[in-house]
Amino acid sequence: MSETTKKTSGAVLKAVIAASSVVALGMGAVALGLRSKSSSKSVNAPAPSPVASNTPEASPSPDPAFTGGMIPSGRPDLTGQPPRKTVDFGARTGTAVYYDADRKQVLALDVEGGALVTLDPVSLDILSTVQVGKRPALMVVDHSGRAFITLRDEAAVAIVENGQVSKLSVGADPYGIALSPDHLSALVVAGGSNRMVAFDTETLREQYRVPLPPMARAVATDGKIATVAHAAGGNVSVVDLAEAREANRGERNIAGSVRQVALTGVGGRKQGGGFAIVLDRTTNRAIIPHLSMDTGETRPSEQRVFGTYGGGDPAFSQPMQVVASGIDLDQLAIKQVAGKPATTPENASTQVLPAFQMNGSALVRAASIAQLDKGGQLLLLGDDGTHRVMVFTMNGSGFTAAHMLAAPDGARGMAVSPDGQSAYVVASFSRTVSKYDLDKSHGMIARRARATKRLGEETLDEKLQLGRRLFHDGENKRLSSGGLACATCHPDGLRDNNVWTTDVGNRRTAILAGRLAGTAPYHWRGERADLQTSMKATITRLGGKGLQKKEAEALEAYLLAMPVPATDAGDLPADLIDEGQRIFMSAEAGCAGCHMPGMGYRDGKLHDVGTANKSDVGLNGTKAVFDTPSLQGVGAGGPYYHDGSAATLEDLVAGANTAGRHMGDTSHLSPEQRKALVAYLKTL
Repeated sequence: MSETTKKTSGAVLKAVIAASSVVALGMGAVALGLRSKSSSKSVNAPAPSPVASNTPEASPSPDPAFTGGMIPSGRPDLTGQPPRKTVDFGARTGTAVYYDADRKQVLALDVEGGALVTLDPVSLDILSTVQVGKRPALMVVDHSGRAFITLRDEAAVAIVENGQVSKLSVGADPYGIALSPDHLSALVVAGGSNRMVAFDTETLREQYRVPLPPMARAVATDGKIATVAHAAGGNVSVVDLAEAREANRGERNIAGSVRQVALTGVGGRKQGGGFAIVLDRTTNRAIIPHLSMDTGETRPSEQRVFGTYGGGDPAFSQPMQVVASGIDLDQLAIKQVAGKPATTPENASTQVLPAFQMNGSALVRAASIAQLDKGGQLLLLGDDGTHRVMVFTMNGSGFTAAHMLAAPDGARGMAVSPDGQSAYVVASFSRTVSKYDLDKSHGMIARRARATKRLGEETLDEKLQLGRRLFHDGENKRLSSGGLACATCHPDGLRDNNVWTTDVGNRRTAILAGRLAGTAPYHWRGERADLQTSMKATITRLGGKGLQKKEAEALEAYLLAMPVPATDAGDLPADLIDEGQRIFMSAEAGCAGCHMPGMGYRDGKLHDVGTANKSDVGLNGTKAVFDTPSLQGVGAGGPYYHDGSAATLEDLVAGANTAGRHMGDTSHLSPEQRKALVAYLKTL
């Protein structure tokens, strides 16, 4: 892909997928004194300080850059004071909408419009609009009414107070955000930088950062432990916050503060698709709705069906289930293991949600827990694939389906009024907020919204709107007979990190975003000459009846418009990245010979690099050879190779010339040089 093409794709992002990737969690009840006029200033996050922590003795002095508009005289200066007692008001876990009980207002994020909107809860009239930045994802609100909003396209958090906007740099693709119970710290997960950043909400100084696996999307905390959900992979990252602070003061290994807890599923299925996480404060459990997937790994070869993914029934009867994993934060122990990461998984308690409540393959993109005045709690789940929001009553560790709300496209956030009578849903694709009456006497009837308000005018042309809807639609029989959507396996245009059993061999899910324009042929064997042919073949494998011409053209346009994922090399030094680029371009390593920078880091040719195995079937009975994959966005997470046999980039580089493989030549590289090469790959 040329530089011009990459710039064009990046520009299209504003209109195409600005609303495609937001997870909504929790609800709040703190008022924002917002004004329609806003101003903005940007400040980079200061480097971590050895004295920056949550303790009063270590609290740093305010940053002069944040006086005035950021810390107005009307709010007391709490620097150096004892920590506040735990408070239960405010939006503590990231959300796209919440009900402000004090001022009787509804606050909502207009993702595509880049704004924070305040509405009347009865009429849904817009009271104020504040422009906050590019592609806002989630917000939290502290005790004083400040809103902290992650901005995916600016690698920053916007801080909004009384209509004034300032920004704090946190890393590539910031997504989930959460407040500590005392509101003194905020945690942000930057999925493109593979890290979690903690900063002081008073001084806005960074306190510490923790490395994470790829595709982090949501975070919640009880003040002692942070739980992080990932869009791909079968684990939840659990971070001991006290140990993380100690590590950043040089008192211990930072990796030892992070543990991977395995999500459990049903019948040997793979787990993944964790886009949301909520904290049940009554039991101190982190609840993670996610997918449980049948990839065919455990299915005997004689039971596999030709021409499907996973080798199952072409009708895809329950290839995926929506389950909820609960992690008891009071019981979870994180242990330091000889200075190394404590990565031995511990199973979380998993419960399959009621079978009728959601489409079997629905990718839950939004979750919220509402505490009702009369007692009890409601759990709300929203997704793109079914065009509805499910409402459950929570009883101890169980869930009972209570309501089903017919929602517009792209439900990304939900909130419930404290009396339990009204629910509010933000739909980012349609740029709307809808209000629903919750009436238990109606059971599971899909009720329509009582009122709907548009947050902004549609800026996306009709073809791309249709393409976006098709990409996320899990109930279109022309696409899939079993309820799968494109986004189910390609969330955000990325990949689910699964390896699927097929009749031609094991195939890992490929990244789509930023890799399709001008990169024919398609598929691992290069047998699909153009994108339309590839789309048709995939739909056939999914059991779909086939798209109409207008639909196929719209889906293709949407796929081609997806930009390269935002990734970086994290905290690795620039000179290391430069050395990695030199190695990549060198004739000795040979990387650029096939992964050509001027062609989107691929060459459009088939190669035998020694990765084929016994299950791989070549074209027309020949030995299997494979199309050179693009490396753009390769840092978004493994596994790698056509069959997923390299779990990480480090494994890929180290094993390029082992076990019969001959992909370039990395055998002469020292460990430090391999580290440099990996660092450079993460920047592509």
